[in-house]
Amino acid sequence: MLQRLGWDGHARLLVVHPGAGSRGKLWATEGFAAVLERLARRQPRLAVVVHRGPADSEAVAALSAALGRPAMVLGEPHLTVLAGVLSIAAAYIGNDSGISHLAAALGVPSIVLFTAERIIWRPWAEHVEPQVVSISTPREADVRRAVENLQTLLDRQR
Repeated sequence: MLQRLGWDGHARLLVVHPGAGSRGKLWATEGFAAVLERLARRQPRLAVVVHRGPADSEAVAALSAALGRPAMVLGEPHLTVLAGVLSIAAAYIGNDSGISHLAAALGVPSIVLFTAERIIWRPWAEHVEPQVVSISTPREADVRRAVENLQTLLDRQR
């Protein structure tokens, strides 16, 4: 599946899930785009895979349009395919969603984004970094923290 999307089989994978079950859980597209752009400058061999579930078309389209470089879009994969992709990912970043909890359960080093009110639903695994963000408008501090946290997760795996 990943090779059909353009993965060379060697670049480290970052799986991104910009969707969620409700709008109140969606971090602004500009936040995700800023994180991915800054991380790309630090990690030029990092391949970005954007997951799109059945309710995520709008969020994924907005992110794809905002990115300055192409990303592979994994559109509505079967759960076993998604689990397989996550299992070989170097890292994951996403909103409070079932996909984020699946990544955590599979042991993927993860940044999961929450509002202050919803942080109680975070995965409790040590390899998961819950991050409270301002949902509607990405703050510079939120973007910077997400980039630094992802960089730390990626550096641990070298």
